Amino acid sequence: MKVFYSALFLVLLHGMAHAQCEDFTLTVSDVQPPSCPNASDGAITLSAAGAQGMVSYAWTETGLSGPSVSGLAPGTYSVTATDDAGCQAVETVALEAALAADAGPDVEAYCGAESVSLGGAAITEISFSSDITPIEFSDSNQEIVPFRGISGEVGFAPAPDSFDPASSDSLYVEIGSATASVGDVVCLPVRVYNFTDIVGAAFTINYDSAHLNFIEVTGLNPNLPGFTAAFNIATPNNGLNAGFIILNYFEQSLSGVSLSDGSTLFTLCFEVAGISGTSVGPNITYQWTGPSNFTISELFPQVTEPGVYTLRVTDTTQPDCWAEDEVEVIFQPDSIGLVLTDTITPCHSQPVLLEPEISGGQQPFSFLWSTGDTTQSLTVNSIDIPVDYSLTVTSSDGCTGLASVRVEAESGPPPFIDIGPDQPFCSGQSVLLAATATGGAMPYTYIWNDGLVTSNPNRILNPSVDTTYWVNVVDANGCSNPAGPDSLMVIQLPPSDVELGPDQHICPGEQVVLTPFVSGEPAIAYSWSNGQTGAIITVQPSQTTTYSLTITNSSGCFSSDEVEINVGGP
Repeated sequence: MKVFYSALFLVLLHGMAHAQCEDFTLTVSDVQPPSCPNASDGAITLSAAGAQGMVSYAWTETGLSGPSVSGLAPGTYSVTATDDAGCQAVETVALEAALAADAGPDVEAYCGAESVSLGGAAITEISFSSDITPIEFSDSNQEIVPFRGISGEVGFAPAPDSFDPASSDSLYVEIGSATASVGDVVCLPVRVYNFTDIVGAAFTINYDSAHLNFIEVTGLNPNLPGFTAAFNIATPNNGLNAGFIILNYFEQSLSGVSLSDGSTLFTLCFEVAGISGTSVGPNITYQWTGPSNFTISELFPQVTEPGVYTLRVTDTTQPDCWAEDEVEVIFQPDSIGLVLTDTITPCHSQPVLLEPEISGGQQPFSFLWSTGDTTQSLTVNSIDIPVDYSLTVTSSDGCTGLASVRVEAESGPPPFIDIGPDQPFCSGQSVLLAATATGGAMPYTYIWNDGLVTSNPNRILNPSVDTTYWVNVVDANGCSNPAGPDSLMVIQLPPSDVELGPDQHICPGEQVVLTPFVSGEPAIAYSWSNGQTGAIITVQPSQTTTYSLTITNSSGCFSSDEVEINVGGP
């Protein structure tokens, strides 16, 4: 018995220690980056919580110890903390120099471009994205309306709008653009064109959170009943990705709304936090060098020759404190830059707008898709196997560009809805409508033609006339049945009515013949309260008695009546 209890005690101790280890955490409480790429003045301070007893720190770098270390050069530092109970926690910190040079990504200049801008993200984009929620508008028939999203730009000399909403009947949604510098607040209107018979919308707007700080959504369009734009902004606590704004709109009455071209749905406001990854400040200088003895001290220079350009950023307050980065510029005078983005949709048969980003060349352009279409944009429907599309663009000055794109839907069957066959009903009786949803991703939402939106697939109705009902299903990803709603008709069966006449008075010992009068559909079955089943019955009650009759017609519908026979009455 002693061995048993000792073993149990050890198991309990082990379980307690394991549970307590889950409370042991290690966090970075402070970081001091090295001032320069060649400096060793960085520092890291750690904080341990939930430890049992003393904590020791083992750094992977030689010569470091304790929760606070200093004299650090740029690099990656890892530490393992261990308490007296043997619990461990690991933390890794990447130290980057405070002084940074960002020459930006390599640049390709295309047909007609005489110069390009260097220096990183002089322009930052605000665009529509399907990364979090499907991008779609729906009309009063609950059908998806394809739309073309026009991105906005903030920064140094954003490009002017280049689309013509009158060129097609498609719904256009345009995010405005603005010229701005660091510290400015910009408010960008989101405008619509060809906005007709719309009852709902769901889309995500993506922005670069390193360059823009989101402030608010304002100016919700007052002409949209119930438009609240229940937007969700990414924060450290809600699990959303930084740089995304999710907006939704749904008109419960399913009455489509139309807006005039150029109407503003809402306005997005941002603070410009940064334009380039390069350090800025009163004591920071810039020096570019490049081909043909090119040299300039601007942060965003314009260059006209191909080759490798080097940016040196110097902090004049510290000796020998500088950082460098380089970028390659390629001029392709006979080519057009053409970009198409691969798309994976969460829904089957979801419309996808293929729209090229064009760089270089002189307008007007001609377009030729692999499908034979000659429009600038192409709307296709996704299926569960990849489909490749290619586009050739030719400019009026003879330059060409070729790009391809792949479109597919996520694997797995789409949501399907079945409401069953038509249902007959008898007058005065209720009808159960039971919808069955399969495929897609649970949970499901059911949308009925009378405006009911519910998670319950069953409905109990009390119709009085023949009525058609339809229902559609939307799954957890916002996908609906590609075949559209399913419908049935509730059909009233021919009714019958039975009358037993007025109450009667008889003398004791007298007989009464009860003859029902049946109107409408003939009766095929009779059920009297005294157990008889004939159409006409004879009764001889000894005391006042109420007799009731229920008839059933050939359609299975019931009708009832009763009569009171008073015995010994006046």
